Amino acid sequence: MFYSLIGCLGPNLHFNDGMREVVRLTYAPRTITNAEPPAPVSNYQMVNLKLVDVILEALAHFHPARAVANAGSSSALTIAWTKGRPGQSSMQYEIMGSAYGGGMGHDGASATATHLSNLHITPIEILESEFPCRITRFELLPDSGGAGQWRGGSSLLREYELLENATVIRRYDKSRFPPRGIAGGKAGRGARFVIRLDTPQEYETPSSGRYEMQARERFLLQSAGGGGCGDPRRRDRAALARDIAEGYVSADAAKKDYGG
Repeated sequence: MFYSLIGCLGPNLHFNDGMREVVRLTYAPRTITNAEPPAPVSNYQMVNLKLVDVILEALAHFHPARAVANAGSSSALTIAWTKGRPGQSSMQYEIMGSAYGGGMGHDGASATATHLSNLHITPIEILESEFPCRITRFELLPDSGGAGQWRGGSSLLREYELLENATVIRRYDKSRFPPRGIAGGKAGRGARFVIRLDTPQEYETPSSGRYEMQARERFLLQSAGGGGCGDPRRRDRAALARDIAEGYVSADAAKKDYGG
C-alpha cells in the first residue's frame, strides 16, 4: 500500500515510519490480504503484484497524471534435474519478469521485473554452463504490449530444450485475466507455458503445475505484456512507425489496433 501511495502521489517521497502515522490500513480478516494459518502463502509475490495493480488503478482516479496500466506480474520456474552438470547443483530456479503497463505520457518498459520485484532474468550463458539445458529461443514478443496512446511494454519469450530428464515446476499469473489497460487502452497479451513443443503431446498448461519431462523435450514460457494507456488512435504516428520498425508492433496490428 505504501509503495502504491508513493508511486501515485510522488516518487521522490522517502518511505519512513512517519508515513504510518498519516495513513490507516484496515484489512478484512481471513482474506487474501490478511491470511491466517494454515492458509497457503507460497505465491505471495504474485498476490502482492496483483494488489499493486488494483491499488494503483484505484488511486488513478484521484491523481490521473500518475496513472499507469496493469503490469505483467512475476513468475517462477524450477527444474529438478535427475542428473546435473558435474560440480553444479541439480536444482535450477529462475524468477522471470514481464513488462510494465503504459502510463500517462510514457510507454511501459519491456521484459523487466515490475513494481516490488527487483531481479534480472538469468543470462543464457549461466544457464547453459551450469545446468543441462539449452535455450533455443529468447526474444521480445511482437504485439504483446497492450495498444494505447502509450502502449504497454512487450513480454519476453524463452524456449528451453532439456538435455536430461527433469521435473519442471512452473508458477505464473496473468494468463486467464491479462494485464488491463486504462483510459481506453487495450489489455496486454496473457502469459503462457507450453510443454512438449512440436510433439503430439504438446500442451498449454494451467498457471501452476508440476510436470515430468524427458531429455530432448522442449517447453516455452511467455510472460504477460503490459496494458496500454489511452485511446490507441491517439498514438503519435512517428512513435507508431518506430514501434513497427523496431518490431514491437506488427504492421497488421498497427492497422487493426491503431487505425493505420
